[in-house]
Amino acid sequence: MYFKFVDAEVECVSFQYNDTENIFEMKDKENKVICEYYPLLNLDAEYNPRDFEYYLLRNDREDYSENSIYQVYASKERIGWIFPIQALMSRQHDYVKNKFFLRYAYVASCWLLENINCYNQKFS
Repeated sequence: MYFKFVDAEVECVSFQYNDTENIFEMKDKENKVICEYYPLLNLDAEYNPRDFEYYLLRNDREDYSENSIYQVYASKERIGWIFPIQALMSRQHDYVKNKFFLRYAYVASCWLLENINCYNQKFS
């Protein structure tokens, strides 16, 4: 993770999830919290994101929504989920209280934050 705003001196280089408050804390090189991200979902941090693989898929259909969430099975065992990124920012889908979805939503949120790479973006 790395981001810096052109109109600010600070650089965010890491993050940490505070599971008691459901907050991602973005930190600078001195480990000082610079900003916070409050997920809409009540994420479950039981899974270690490094234990998972992820694949970005593209959906060009016009009829998909944040409720286009699917469990992936192999030999009757769930091996993952397919869901749109917008499902992470919505409470308007059928899996908002599903503990397994919330664990994968945590993993996906960590992956998205980890892969931020912005330099001198304008703060708005």
